[in-house]
Amino acid sequence: MCIDGLNILKPASLRLILAADLILIIHFCVVFFVVIGLVALPIGHLRNYSWTRNTKLRSAHMSLMGFVTIEAILGITCPLTILENILRQIEYQQSFVSYWLSHFIYWDLPNYFFVILYSACFIWSLIFWKVHPPNYFNGKRVIGE
Repeated sequence: MCIDGLNILKPASLRLILAADLILIIHFCVVFFVVIGLVALPIGHLRNYSWTRNTKLRSAHMSLMGFVTIEAILGITCPLTILENILRQIEYQQSFVSYWLSHFIYWDLPNYFFVILYSACFIWSLIFWKVHPPNYFNGKRVIGE
């Protein structure tokens, strides 16, 4: 609905846009967790921080890396992207925050680039898992983990 040149959204449309923005923010947090993990875990290991051996953290990171890599290899679109697109009804009505977050997350590059990038990151994660295993897999289970 337009009133004097302003686009006034119906409450149902606004709820869909807000839900899509929430999915995008969750997606951004997942991407942030994976990327920061690739950098922070080795740095934390070099500084001998105990959190780098946290089994739950490391398992979550490795699982996400594996999932993203398999998605890229098989050419599957991320379920969070699909859900966001459904909620936006593919019209891409975006808020300021969602505009910038989506530009950070979605790159317009060929699929083979992502296959190579994600595979390299996954291999890096596997190597780091072997070099610096979590406590549970190292035989030194820590209380409170």
